[in-house]
Amino acid sequence: MAESSSEPSTNITEDVPAVALSVGSRNKLSRNLNYAQSLGNNWKGLADELEFEYVDICNMERESDPTGELICAWSGKEDATISALIRALQEIQRYDVLTAVKDSFEKDARRWKEKRVQVPDVSPGTLEEGELYDAFICYTEKDYPFVMQMMEKLEQSRSPSEPPLKLCVDFRDILPGESWANVSVNLIDKRCKRMIIVLSPDFEGTPQCDFQTKFALSLPPGSQTRRIVPIKYRQCNVPQILAHLTVIDFTRRELRLWFWERLAQTLRLK
Repeated sequence: MAESSSEPSTNITEDVPAVALSVGSRNKLSRNLNYAQSLGNNWKGLADELEFEYVDICNMERESDPTGELICAWSGKEDATISALIRALQEIQRYDVLTAVKDSFEKDARRWKEKRVQVPDVSPGTLEEGELYDAFICYTEKDYPFVMQMMEKLEQSRSPSEPPLKLCVDFRDILPGESWANVSVNLIDKRCKRMIIVLSPDFEGTPQCDFQTKFALSLPPGSQTRRIVPIKYRQCNVPQILAHLTVIDFTRRELRLWFWERLAQTLRLK
């Protein structure tokens, strides 16, 4: 096709997740895709290419920024990468959008790689005296993209009356060289108000997740239901030891538009 000759090339590797996309990149996508196109290759065409169902697209259409909702929902998928998004835009022949976002996509990818290589100098000891994390995140390495999305959604202020939540995530808040078992025990028991458990098929086979979950359940009975917030991120069986708790189900696409608001409200409960 004639348009393919102007297709921009990028240096983005396959491992960069879609959750690495900055607000600026997402806004550029929205500005270019939110409006109707004669070829039907606006955000709806992209949603179809990314294999969203008709009911999902109808729900997104109700939003003021459907492209933003689309990218947010898709970013939670295991195979959601910036490279995959580029290929989808190529498939719907939106080379103009690729040209508009090329530089910002590459900048986002560089930032993500720098954060993965360098462990920030942040630890529980840097909190103000008496200050607590709102939640400790218990997850498997394969669910890292979802944790990144959670940080992006919850650690930003929605309004003056709702300050950003503070999440405790191992790769950022636990310094190298410390015993993860000892640090986990201290954080879950004394420094975090709650613990979010990210459930997926890999969860039960991960020793670290098993240890953290069983420790949290061993705390005084009166605090268990208040402390533990299980989230089913990928389709799986809920472990028997968590069967008595209410699970927030991210796998139900029809509920995703309200998922982050519901989770934030849960974490803000006294």
